[in-house]
Amino acid sequence: MARKAGRPKAPSPSAALPPAYPGPKAGGMVEGVWAVCRSMLGGVYKAKEGSRRVCEIFRELPDRDEWADYYLAIPEPESLDHVAEQLGNQAYESPEDFYKQLHLVFLNAKHYNEENSQVWLDAQRLEEEILAAWRAHAEAGIFASPDPYHKPKKRKAERGSSRASGTPAPALAAPSPAGPKLEAIDEAEGKNSKKGIKDKDAETPRILRLPRVVSASKDDKVVEDKAKNKEAKTPAKLVLHAAAPATPAPQPPLTPSRPPTTQPPAPTPTRTLPPHVQAMINLDATLPRWPGPSIDLPPVPPQALGGVLGSGWWGDGAPQYEAGVGGPASWQGRIRRVVAALAGYRDAANVQLSLVFSLVPNASDLPLLSYNAPLSFQGIQQATHSGSYSNLRQLDLDMARLFEKSRRFLEARPVEYARVLTLQRLYNALTAPYPLTLPPTGVPAPSRNAFSSLPAGPGRARHVYDEPMGVTTGRVDLAERTITAEARLKGVSYKVGDWVHLVNPDDASKPIVGQIWKTFVPNKGYATHHVTVCWYFRPEQTIHPAEQRFFEREVFKSTRFCDHPVEDILELISCQFIAQYVRGRPKPPAYFRGWPTYVCASRYDDKDHIFSPVKDWLRLVPPEKRTSAYLDVVPYPAPIQIPLVVSPFTVGGRGTGGLGKPRRPRMPQDDVEEAEDPTAPVGRPRPRPGAAVPMPTGPAPPAYGQRPLPSPAVPPNQSLQRPPARQPWPQPTGPFANRTITAIMGGPQVVEQHARREVLPAETAALFEQDAYRNVLWFSGPPLAAGTVPVPRQPQHSLDYLAYLTKRKRGETPDGRDGKRFAVGTEPEAKEANGVDVDVGVDVDELWGALKQEWWAEGKDDDEVLEALEVAVNDM
Repeated sequence: MARKAGRPKAPSPSAALPPAYPGPKAGGMVEGVWAVCRSMLGGVYKAKEGSRRVCEIFRELPDRDEWADYYLAIPEPESLDHVAEQLGNQAYESPEDFYKQLHLVFLNAKHYNEENSQVWLDAQRLEEEILAAWRAHAEAGIFASPDPYHKPKKRKAERGSSRASGTPAPALAAPSPAGPKLEAIDEAEGKNSKKGIKDKDAETPRILRLPRVVSASKDDKVVEDKAKNKEAKTPAKLVLHAAAPATPAPQPPLTPSRPPTTQPPAPTPTRTLPPHVQAMINLDATLPRWPGPSIDLPPVPPQALGGVLGSGWWGDGAPQYEAGVGGPASWQGRIRRVVAALAGYRDAANVQLSLVFSLVPNASDLPLLSYNAPLSFQGIQQATHSGSYSNLRQLDLDMARLFEKSRRFLEARPVEYARVLTLQRLYNALTAPYPLTLPPTGVPAPSRNAFSSLPAGPGRARHVYDEPMGVTTGRVDLAERTITAEARLKGVSYKVGDWVHLVNPDDASKPIVGQIWKTFVPNKGYATHHVTVCWYFRPEQTIHPAEQRFFEREVFKSTRFCDHPVEDILELISCQFIAQYVRGRPKPPAYFRGWPTYVCASRYDDKDHIFSPVKDWLRLVPPEKRTSAYLDVVPYPAPIQIPLVVSPFTVGGRGTGGLGKPRRPRMPQDDVEEAEDPTAPVGRPRPRPGAAVPMPTGPAPPAYGQRPLPSPAVPPNQSLQRPPARQPWPQPTGPFANRTITAIMGGPQVVEQHARREVLPAETAALFEQDAYRNVLWFSGPPLAAGTVPVPRQPQHSLDYLAYLTKRKRGETPDGRDGKRFAVGTEPEAKEANGVDVDVGVDVDELWGALKQEWWAEGKDDDEVLEALEVAVNDM
């Protein structure tokens, strides 16, 4: 919304904030609480995205003349500068009143603007930040309740100590069709949800409320909160309501139950779930929970683990390093430094990521988690400061469980989900056998790749010989490594055939989906657990036409294999071929209730952007898993039907892929499914015989999120051994040297790797001529006028007949020619050559003159033309 011409410019954010406490006032707030509210408002004013100040659009109300419909759609307009003015005048009787008016600014913006627009996203971000700040202050005891919309007791309202508010908390996020989520629904809210019932205790005007996403009722008995504490102020029911029961959603602010009334509760509508979702819910209810990480994994021979001992907990696997840093005497200090680094880390937008934990409820007696004890990041911080953790493993177990719960509750909210996974990867780096070294400030610098060990993920990564994004191979590499039976991390064993989420350096909210093909320990560098993973691409990581449709939660088998340190792994997941996905769930331990699930029906060639259907699933999995038992499922009562969804790019989605057409038509060989062979030669190119390959000079690239090695001769904890620099194609020499741009750059493969492709919008491409594959036809210049360039014409007669006419013009007799070499049929030359007198309908001299005008006869005399005709006839 642009500022109207001539309108005075708003003061700077620092000037808009009240400078100091205005003093006590009847009905106002005390100084300590007032100062905290001012700091919350100051955080909103200071929020930035890069160099852009996010608050600017919310500081003033839009002009009434230019945005008249805004005031028709918004019943109670509000702006940041007005909230700041009211705060400076002590107009708010309680911090709850202040929060509601501040929150109203962002609710109005989300209601008026289109979802996922820039203003809507900014409002969503600021809304979440003020809620996180409120809950942090409530945890510190400054505010009475972590729910800013809580309703104080009526007797306090009558005494005038604070103003009661009956405004229910609006839902924080709408459901996402991409995955399942859990939403906490206030059971008491349904009692007064019927139209016409007004809360008599509410003295403040009601804030505009967004539509509810899910309505809870007594019939929604999918899962229930089993907490029996009678003094709990937030009774809630958990409702599963998305396409697959593997991704819970955040819990909105809860309101306590109202006192019982004499009237029965108003009936609330029951949401009908799609049949395939209901079938998944019913089947998952019969499956066991994931048992969670093990304190001590089953012992195996040391050689089976490549000499790396322990269960993958913090402090395991590197006894020499542990002894060098002080052993048990250093544990308390190291625990405090790691927790402080997590709490203080800020991303490139200066957002404190640890505030995301305040969105996760403390209660953990939930059906999708592996544990049932209350747990919060604030509790972990308190235990750290009090020295309650007697060893590293205790903190490690609590953090592993906290990340598990945070992933389940926030997967449907991409921004928060990305922050959780970034913090998890940072924590893995800080607690690795050879950990990330902290700077003197104690807080790591912002990471551009979510602390991944890779510079690029699916859609941007290239083969290992391509710089600078070369990280993948075409086969499983077996060189310079010791193959192990499993890899271990945080009490979890990862084996061949397991499906995993790995941190995505391009977009942390979309973790890499992959299947483990090998586990190993490198022979060079630090001896730590690594895995070789086959990547599966999401739809938003592929190039596809706008009209293409996908299954819900579909991924695509690729030919890209990548080596990852085990710290890149985030969690175990499940993926099935479409034929098994519609029949049932994988049998444990391939799947446990609550795991993220995916379906695969096609392979994807990311070089030519071609999708090919999968015919034999077992040919595309590791050889160790090619048995019929791998396809066993716990069946549904009947096969389910998976709905199709549109391309994510047609609904505003983002990713490393895009809309486009295949670079070539599909060939029969695209449907050939060659079984992957891990013992085959590695997919990285080898030097041609006799070609000189100079070794690379200069230091090796730094490892991402890992401690550097003491020796510069060994890459720092680098899982990939980069081959020598790739040589350009040999250039031709001599007078006909190739001087095209393709040749100068080093050949077509080099151009393919480095050239940037841009796709014309469909509406622009429709204005130009296109070929059969709808590719725009490009020309070196504008069209020329007709006749500017002579165009060769198709001869009207055969060469035999022209030679016959030539001899006839010379006076030579055609006797001796039997005419068998003429075209069979009714052609006049065939009949005339056989002695039949035929009127050819053209004068011989006129025909000869036309013949001399042909492009091949230009500049030749009669004898040369006749000679050329005779040569052509004799060559036939």
